[in-house]
Amino acid sequence: MSIEANRFAAASLEDVLQVLSHYAIKYKQEYKRVPVLIIDNANKLAQKQQGLLDLFQDYAKHAADEGIITVVFVSSEGRVPRRMMGKSIMFMVLF
Repeated sequence: MSIEANRFAAASLEDVLQVLSHYAIKYKQEYKRVPVLIIDNANKLAQKQQGLLDLFQDYAKHAADEGIITVVFVSSEGRVPRRMMGKSIMFMVLF
């Protein structure tokens, strides 16, 4: 699959996540392991881009259900876990 650099400049986040899923499936087939996507500073998304956090959260749920990719949210503040609990998604907080 050939991907042009310009495609990402004009693509929506949904398109980028679809491409990510495609490559995650290929990775899993080749290496027999599920790749991990780490969303660092997720607390900043909760403060400034709540819609984007919701999109990542929905993607994480779908990807986990399908066994495509594991998404880890890293936060330095308690704001993200409370928001995630409000959406009824299971999460784990490591201290």
